[in-house]
This record gives sequence, structure tokens and C-alpha cells, in this order.
Amino acid sequence: MAKKDLPPDVPADTVSVIYHCPVCSGKHTFGTDFFTEVGEPDACPNCGTKFEQADKILRKPEDTDDDLENKRTDLLRKRGQKIPEREKPTDAKEIKRQRVKELQDEIDRLEGRDPKEPNAIKLGP
Repeated sequence: MAKKDLPPDVPADTVSVIYHCPVCSGKHTFGTDFFTEVGEPDACPNCGTKFEQADKILRKPEDTDDDLENKRTDLLRKRGQKIPEREKPTDAKEIKRQRVKELQDEIDRLEGRDPKEPNAIKLGP
């Protein structure tokens, strides 16, 4: 299999490219090796929604977590989507606890459970 070139809008010093799906809100990160071996991803692996190539976020080696958060906020603002408000704790353990809670709530929502009522009985399929 022949190696492919990076797309013209992906500079050579890019570490990875991040896509945020506008439908399922999934965050998908592809390393530059993916682009050179497989090609440019065209759809969300979760829901199949076509990626808008202009919406990709380029991650550079010098980007901090705050830089990436700002790039995501800019993308959501450009799309006209609601920007989630999150206070960032200074304690690393609290950041992890907060993220685990967010992920558990997302799992509950996807599986049809109400995170506000953890002991509720689910009716139906």
C-alpha cells in the first residue's frame, strides 16, 4: 500500500487532528499516521455523520490542554452550539473525578437511564 500525503490544510508539524461530531458530540482524534496510511476520515465512527473538514482541530506539539479547550470552544461558537460551562478544578484528582462523573452520566443517558434517579427502574427495551 502506498503512503498518502497529508491533506494540504494539515501542516507537517501537526501531532493529531481532532474532530468533534455535531450530532453525537463524539470527540475523535486521528494521528497523522492515520492520514498517511488510511486517508482523511470522512464520517463519525459513532453515528456515521459526515465530518465537515473545515471543522477539524489541529493539535500541535506546543498545544496545552487550555489551548485545545479554546480551539474546541471556538469551533462550537462557530457552529452556533451551546458552549458547556465547566469550572476547572486545580486538584488533578478532582479533575479525574469530574471527568469520570461526566462519562458515567453519558453512559447512563446512552443506555436510557436517568442519571438523576440512579435507582429508577427502567421500563421497556
